[in-house]
Amino acid sequence: MEVSELPLQARGRKPIDTRTISLGRIEEVVEAVGRAGGKRRRAYWICPLIEESEIVDLAAAEARYEFLRKRSASASGLCTGG
Repeated sequence: MEVSELPLQARGRKPIDTRTISLGRIEEVVEAVGRAGGKRRRAYWICPLIEESEIVDLAAAEARYEFLRKRSASASGLCTGG
């Protein structure tokens, strides 16, 4: 796996607010993402897997996308790097 690091932000770019939140608070997060979408702000939900796995119990992007799509009126999309 390759890692890229961008030490400098583009001029005028606002800082990115990154958070790690427990799965027990998922409904709070869904509500917060919905509010951000209502204000035309962007939110990105990062998952370690694209598809669900029988080997490891980690969040999969496809399943999380469906979960969010069913619970939020805000526009959402799925983007994978795989």
